[in-house]
Amino acid sequence: MTKTDSIYLDKKEKNTETKNQFLTFKLENELYGLLLEKAKEIIKPPKITNVPNTQKHVMGVINIRGKVTPVIDLKEKLGLPQNADNEKYNKIIIINIQGIMVGLYIDEVREVVSINSDDIEKTTEGDRSLEDEYIRGVFTSKDSLIVIINIEEILFDKSDKSEEVKNA
Repeated sequence: MTKTDSIYLDKKEKNTETKNQFLTFKLENELYGLLLEKAKEIIKPPKITNVPNTQKHVMGVINIRGKVTPVIDLKEKLGLPQNADNEKYNKIIIINIQGIMVGLYIDEVREVVSINSDDIEKTTEGDRSLEDEYIRGVFTSKDSLIVIINIEEILFDKSDKSEEVKNA
């Protein structure tokens, strides 16, 4: 898959093995992956409307075909540095989590990779700065390390799994 301005993600390819497809993207110099089945679309960032009195990681809302969709700055949410190196590659990944459409503002979309579940390694303490519940594991691909994230844990507070995004 190559970089495009706006694409719909095709998930029709099925495999009988225990392989999952992951959409990979960059935040700073790190490569991350999320389950492709969660991603619905990738778009160029449109004008984001600020929403007062929201958490710092909530950038605002956008209109996606008549639906108001909150946009989360994933770097801010994960506590990563906010460097604006090259905004021309920034994208928003539209995901559907628990029936709620959410946009994830990221640095750059990379590719879709198929990974066998057995090849995802658990992290050890000190491997990453992200909290353990945010990470499903890591996968080494070619010369890159892909951090497989648990997007539900990142977006939803454990005490109330739907309030944070609903209040965005």
